[in-house]
Amino acid sequence: MALNGANGHDPLHDDDGLVVVDDADLQSYFAVHNGRRYHTTSSPYPLPLDRPEVQRFNTEHNILRVVMNGNLCVNPLRVVQALADDGRTTKTVVDLATGNGKWMRDMAELFPHVEFYGVDIVPLAPTYYAQNVYFELEDIRTPTRWQEGTVDVVHARSAFMAVNDYRRIIQEAARILKPEGLFLAGEWQQNIALHPDTPIPPALQASYLPNLRRFFSTLHTALGRRNIISTVTMNIEGYANAYTRFFYTPVHGERFFVPIGTWSASEEGRNMGHRMQGVLRRYMDSVRPLLLGEIPEAAVDQMFAACEAEMALPGSGLGMIFATFCAVRRTGIGPD
Repeated sequence: MALNGANGHDPLHDDDGLVVVDDADLQSYFAVHNGRRYHTTSSPYPLPLDRPEVQRFNTEHNILRVVMNGNLCVNPLRVVQALADDGRTTKTVVDLATGNGKWMRDMAELFPHVEFYGVDIVPLAPTYYAQNVYFELEDIRTPTRWQEGTVDVVHARSAFMAVNDYRRIIQEAARILKPEGLFLAGEWQQNIALHPDTPIPPALQASYLPNLRRFFSTLHTALGRRNIISTVTMNIEGYANAYTRFFYTPVHGERFFVPIGTWSASEEGRNMGHRMQGVLRRYMDSVRPLLLGEIPEAAVDQMFAACEAEMALPGSGLGMIFATFCAVRRTGIGPD
């Protein structure tokens, strides 16, 4: 189902005009629980899909663009080559689990000759977007409408909760990509990370910031009960490297450390860490209903308060890792 209409605050979060869906047909995709809006499809995706979440998506996106030196992906020169206008065919990019399409909308400004298609389970399109941007409603657990070998670039960011098996995303990317086409993927590792210069001996790191570690451990358990494998985020390039028949391996993988809190020595790092602290706080609010199935509400509240204190620790070295890769589709079928 295509959604192509008119193309035409919280200080920590970025808001670019999420549509409040009024159409009765589209409203059927949503239900409100405890003041948050959720999808009503059969997708396993467990988080709200409303303005606070879209603001979080936007803020994460803008932080990552700074961390990646203004780029929207790794291996940007290869992406430019893949999307170069050859004067013969229209280049196509498919963004799986697009959300409000922030990534593809920014890409569409850089590549106006390319058609960008964002796929997701619910309508979250902003009010205005470029003429070469299209939103479509599809569940990425099933094959998309594109034929084999017809797409130039496939992108998937923060998509692991949308499927019960991340390999499904990789397989679909391999199916629809042209030979030498690119699969760009990235996930936030679902755990805390420490800056290499943090003066915590390795033997003590496992017990450092215990409440944040407990938060992610409890979240892993809660997601696992829903058959969502969160540990895939720790090594997504490893999953891609297993598909030697479809991609040249090893794939080009990079990991970016993003600070949380204001402990950084640089002004840019402090500003980024302040915003990222807001991102993690909002993420915790969004997954809170999942945690209530694992531990009592009072314990969740206590843990969240303790996590806030840990995020505010001076000199903590706290951060998260965004892991991403660029995989190139083989010409033909490679060895098993």
